[in-house]
Amino acid sequence: MVGVSADDVASHKNFANKFAFTIDLLADTNHDLLKAAGVGQTDYNGTKYWNRTSFVIDPKGNLRKVYEKVNPQGHEKLLLDDIKAMQKG
Repeated sequence: MVGVSADDVASHKNFANKFAFTIDLLADTNHDLLKAAGVGQTDYNGTKYWNRTSFVIDPKGNLRKVYEKVNPQGHEKLLLDDIKAMQKG
């Protein structure tokens, strides 16, 4: 599992330390991966923010599911439940 955001490495370190986050975070400060993955943006008070988006990619590299405009509250449970269901077939 890996996380990607437009924030820089220092921001990722602060976030990981503050929330005891153990998932690897990649800094996509040029937005190359975010754009290539089709992650959308939302305008808020004149500033564009990247939408929280989750992708489930299986071990063979197949995209299995996309979650757009994710609410982080409880999202991990939804992800785990869906992944378990996919594993069952």
